[in-house]
Amino acid sequence: MGREADKEALGLNVSRINPLKVLLLALLLSISVAHAGPPEGMVKQMIPFPAMCLPATVEKHHFAALMGALINDYGVHISMTFSATLDQSKRVAIIENPATGLAGVLMIMDDQTCIAFSGEDRQVYIRPPDHPVGAENEAPKT
Repeated sequence: MGREADKEALGLNVSRINPLKVLLLALLLSISVAHAGPPEGMVKQMIPFPAMCLPATVEKHHFAALMGALINDYGVHISMTFSATLDQSKRVAIIENPATGLAGVLMIMDDQTCIAFSGEDRQVYIRPPDHPVGAENEAPKT
């Protein structure tokens, strides 16, 4: 009797729940979860790599100073940025010079800016119109 009163208080009407709908919902949720995430066998690793860093102890405006030098020496511009952390404390900037093929990746933190990767023979790829993006990754319709 207490459980029925609790269900009524929550607005649950057990007699109106369709078991087939519950089964279909569970099936759909399990399918979408099964396809989410990295491929099977993927492992998280910490891979050390050399980087050139300009710390804030040397230059207060480390990002601006490093970008100024890269622009003067290599003619690069920032083509893309994104946050590497939820709190925006680590940002990534992709820099490039399309005329010379030079490109690089900067890691920007509060205490320093680092050139994580740099190289030549820059290539640009455009997403094909028939790319299988999935409904959750589609651009919003405006």
